Amino acid sequence: MREAWEEAGLRLPAERLLDLGEFDYLPSKRLHLFGLRVADDAIDVSRCRCRSFFPHHRTGLDTPETDAWAWKSRTDLAWCGKNMSRVLGSIAFGEIDALPEVAHLDVDA
Repeated sequence: MREAWEEAGLRLPAERLLDLGEFDYLPSKRLHLFGLRVADDAIDVSRCRCRSFFPHHRTGLDTPETDAWAWKSRTDLAWCGKNMSRVLGSIAFGEIDALPEVAHLDVDA
């Protein structure tokens, strides 16, 4: 929930999240993922804004951790890197598909 808010301004309903567990992502990094079933038009990505910044490696200026958002299909993983494709490809989506659909998610603009 914190990551979704920091990186996109999304307010996720905690009671609707499905704990998917931990996944090996990189040799020294594991991801703890949660699932949520949302309608295709539940998020207005044009309203998303990043709230977490880090110093740019050359300029030292505050740089947003995320600077673009899009709604992507989980069946076509060409949009993400090989490690994230591997993680997402290993998830059994049946439990997520069985969740009640969230029709709208608030975005803090």
